[in-house]
Amino acid sequence: MERIEKSFADFEYESKKRRTRREKFLKQLEVLIPWGKLMEQLRPYYPSAAKWRVHYPLEGMLWVHCVQLCYKDLAVAWHIAMENGGTLILLCEADVWL
Repeated sequence: MERIEKSFADFEYESKKRRTRREKFLKQLEVLIPWGKLMEQLRPYYPSAAKWRVHYPLEGMLWVHCVQLCYKDLAVAWHIAMENGGTLILLCEADVWL
């Protein structure tokens, strides 16, 4: 996820003293999750592009999924509930997902 060549704006941005919570969180996520190994294992199962479907890069989809899990996004809770076959009512009543 690191670019090879940095622009002047990148150098100026790096010299900022105060980091936002978002930046700190994303940096921690980079350290905690072995992205290379994870993508290497998922790539054989990740669908390729077809005429009727837009192909999204695996890395981007994985980032979005992990961030949603960290923030306990309600859309993720609904998706998991639908996959588990009808435990939706239990998840909606739980305070954990809200």
